[in-house]
Amino acid sequence: MLKIYFDWNCITHSKNIYPYILNIAEECGDRFIFPFSNAHIRDLMVSHNKENKYFDSDLDLLERICTKHYLLFEDGQMMPKFATPKEVIDVSGDELEMIQKNRVHFS
Repeated sequence: MLKIYFDWNCITHSKNIYPYILNIAEECGDRFIFPFSNAHIRDLMVSHNKENKYFDSDLDLLERICTKHYLLFEDGQMMPKFATPKEVIDVSGDELEMIQKNRVHFS
């Protein structure tokens, strides 16, 4: 099956600016796979704090669009997995959050 990869901006903007993206994913989900990746999870985890009222809705939206189609990028390899975004966060969320918030900046 063909895969269509939406970057994080497409997914978050499907709530308001580009609602047709969500329509495409829902109407074509039986013909195409709309995967999420560890990059999506890292982008989501950047905003993970008690003050962010959108975290849960963004997580639900990612799961609604991508269902259980997870593309894990690791060691230069792309590995398709079968897991929801919530399952991925449950397994590696703290690690991803720590990596994202403690990025090393080179000057």
